Amino acid sequence: MVGVEPFDLSKMIGPFVKAVPSLPRELKRHMFTVEEKILESLGWAPGSSFYRLARAAAGQQQQQGAAEPAASGGSAGVLHDHCRKLLKLAAFRLVAVSRGLDSQLGGHGLDFSPMEGEEVLAAVHEVLGHALYCHTHLFYGRHLDTLLLASLYGYCKVNRLHQITFREIISHYKRQAHARQEAFRSVALQRTDPGLVTQATGDIIAFYNAS
Repeated sequence: MVGVEPFDLSKMIGPFVKAVPSLPRELKRHMFTVEEKILESLGWAPGSSFYRLARAAAGQQQQQGAAEPAASGGSAGVLHDHCRKLLKLAAFRLVAVSRGLDSQLGGHGLDFSPMEGEEVLAAVHEVLGHALYCHTHLFYGRHLDTLLLASLYGYCKVNRLHQITFREIISHYKRQAHARQEAFRSVALQRTDPGLVTQATGDIIAFYNAS
C-alpha cells in the first residue's frame, strides 16, 4: 500500500514507535502486531528483501568466520537484529503453546515429565536458534510456528517423552490467538531454487519426516 516491502517495514517500526512516544496505545499495539506478522512469515516469503540483504551480508559473515550474523552495522547488523527479535518472539510462543489455555480453564499444560518444563523449553529454543543461524533455509517460504512446533516435537521424541505427540502439540497451538492453519496443514515441502516457488506441500508431519 505504501510501496514498502514487509521486511523493510519491520526495520522501521521499532525506531518509529520510540521516536513518537505520544502514539496512541492501540496504534502501538497494531504496529507491533504487524511486526510479528513480518517476523513469523511475511519476511520469509518468496521475493522478500530479506534474501537480498542476506546475500549482501554473506561475504562479511564468512570473513568473520562466525555462524551468527555479526552485531555490527550494515547488512549484518540488520540481520542480527531480525534474528534477535524472531528468537524473542519464539520464546514467548513456546511458553504459550506449552501452557495453551489450560491454566485458565483449570486443566493441565503439556506434560514434560520426568523433565522440567523450563529445561525442555530452553533446549527447544536453543534448537530453533541453531536452525535459524546454521540452517536458515528451513525458514525460507515457511512460517515460524512450523519450525517451532516441529522442533518441540523433535526434542521430545529424541528425549523419549512419548506422551508428547504432534496431535497434542497442535491442539495446544490451535488455542493461541496467533495460530494459523497453514503452519501445520499446508507446509512447503519442495521449492524451486532460486525463486522459492512451492512445488509440493504437505502437513507438518510430512515436513518433519522430510527434514
